[in-house]
Amino acid sequence: SNRFKNEDIEEVEYAESFHHTPTHEVVYDIPFPSDEDIPEELFEYEDMYPQQEYVSIPQETEHVFPVQQGVADVGDMDFVRWTAKVIEQEQGLTRVINMSNKKRYWIHTEGEILPKNQLLYMKLEVDSPYSYTLVEWSNRQLGNI
Repeated sequence: SNRFKNEDIEEVEYAESFHHTPTHEVVYDIPFPSDEDIPEELFEYEDMYPQQEYVSIPQETEHVFPVQQGVADVGDMDFVRWTAKVIEQEQGLTRVINMSNKKRYWIHTEGEILPKNQLLYMKLEVDSPYSYTLVEWSNRQLGNI
């Protein structure tokens, strides 16, 4: 068994001496690309399409189109009509799920109790992009939704 121990030791020594052999740093020293290495065309491409311009376009287009698109989230509309289900109610607020986009909203119902878990047709006043007040509701369609 002594013979095996000696072999183990030799292997360890060999491994250690192997680690200390100098690496050829030239092979491994790959420089990280600097700005100078990036082709000019890529920079020019970025200049052609500045990102800020694209961000502001959607707000401008809202005002261009007439409002008869049935879009509930346009800021200029005073009223929206939703088909929604009531999920819960508390302190003058009612949580509904808008069936057209499957999103949940808290709406102001001024204490009015609405039936839960059935489809309701609602006319809502838009106070701000995230604030809606119930104007009227029915479990049958209101006017021409």
